[in-house]
Amino acid sequence: MSVETDLENTLIDRFEDDVKSGTPADIESVLALCPEDAKQRILLELISIEIFHRVKKGRRVGNSDYSRFGEEAENHAHRLQE
Repeated sequence: MSVETDLENTLIDRFEDDVKSGTPADIESVLALCPEDAKQRILLELISIEIFHRVKKGRRVGNSDYSRFGEEAENHAHRLQE
């Protein structure tokens, strides 16, 4: 594995650990640390993780919760909830 991939996996794992533990997890903060060419892929992964755990905890996910990240992210979030 490359150093870049290790960093990406570490950031994603930390984000998921925070979400699981109830610690506020900030997608924007994670993306700020990601390589530019990986941001969109990682964004969709973080959205998937966040929605999975929010639904698991019985929390509502609004259709516009991810609109700040653009149409692809918003559509991804919507598909996960179907």
